[in-house]
Amino acid sequence: MIDTKAGKVLVKGEAIAQKTFGMWDLFWGADPFVKTIMLLLVGASVFSWALLFSKVKVLWPLRKSLHLFNENLPLSVLMSELKKVSSPFSNLIKTVEQSKEKGTALEALLNLTVQREIKPLEQHIDFLATLSSSAPFVGLLGTVWGIMNSFQSIAVSQNTSLDVVAPGIAEALAATALGLIVAIPAGIMYNRLSAYINQVGTMMDILADQLSVKKG
Repeated sequence: MIDTKAGKVLVKGEAIAQKTFGMWDLFWGADPFVKTIMLLLVGASVFSWALLFSKVKVLWPLRKSLHLFNENLPLSVLMSELKKVSSPFSNLIKTVEQSKEKGTALEALLNLTVQREIKPLEQHIDFLATLSSSAPFVGLLGTVWGIMNSFQSIAVSQNTSLDVVAPGIAEALAATALGLIVAIPAGIMYNRLSAYINQVGTMMDILADQLSVKKG
């Protein structure tokens, strides 16, 4: 007498054991909620890389201007060199040259100009910090959800075989792995961009002080 039920379980177990565990396979085999988590993480990652490229496109041309500050040039020469390229530095110099303000009024105008020039550079980079800190927990949420589903499936099928349990656990853990894959680059991007923008802001403050003294 053939136990057809046992045969079906065996065939199912063999099919699961032969299942591949690539990221694509894990995604398609995951619960709809876990899939949503993964898609959100991928979407956030795409946005973070697009943001990085857009910021690099703006910040990269400022390298030469920043190097000029390390050459101890006379202010007149520094101003002449900085005005050759359109940048926050040249905009600051033009503001001073076109303004008739002096003293405290000039200092206020320069501070406002610095803030106005730095603000676009800082725009959206807080997203990278948020993504870096939250992505692992978002991925963990998908993992917890997936593991809960796996245990529910075990309870329903009453089969604790590793061949049956492993795929569901792997699909769940893929969400955590994806969260880390998204979070680590985002954290690096944020630190690098913040440091560079802070350097630009510091040099603009120094230049503003020198221009204020020169015109005052």
